[in-house]
Amino acid sequence: MENKRCIQCNNEFEFKLTPGVEKKYCSKQCRMRAGNNRRFDKIKNDIINEAKTNAISEPERYAESMDRVQRISSRASDGFGNITNNHLGTIKELYEAKNETIFYKLKVEGLEKENSELKIELMEYENEESEENEDKSSGWLSGVEKTLPTLVKSYREDPEATMGFIGSSVHMIFNSILKPKLNGTSVSS
Repeated sequence: MENKRCIQCNNEFEFKLTPGVEKKYCSKQCRMRAGNNRRFDKIKNDIINEAKTNAISEPERYAESMDRVQRISSRASDGFGNITNNHLGTIKELYEAKNETIFYKLKVEGLEKENSELKIELMEYENEESEENEDKSSGWLSGVEKTLPTLVKSYREDPEATMGFIGSSVHMIFNSILKPKLNGTSVSS
């Protein structure tokens, strides 16, 4: 056995050195958390890269903004006076804020999609777990199914003893089911 530190939680754990993939995590939960973090980082990087590829480069954006400002300036100077540098700064800030808002909306949509996928996956795991639990405890009939072949075999070997056993078992079952409960009150026969 060797000691190693978990990559996710940094706790020390023991592991048996075997051929194959080297163990990096102390538990299944740490491995799942690390996988979720990798998926989240991939989605985040995809969104950022998509925003970068779809975005207009800064010089082009400034040139467009300046053209718009000059057109607005020429129209505004007729009725409202000149546009000052404060106005240009405000327009620039609004444009940047709009781009940032679009980026975060895309990010939220990606995270909501991942969240819904994880919820579906969780429900599938819960369904599998409940099916396994139902299979393990299917009631007293599962015991009968298991003992029936043994009873048939013993009946072939000694029918009288087997019938006596079955009769006494049935008698005990009916007595336990039909026996009146005595909860502090006396039952007259």
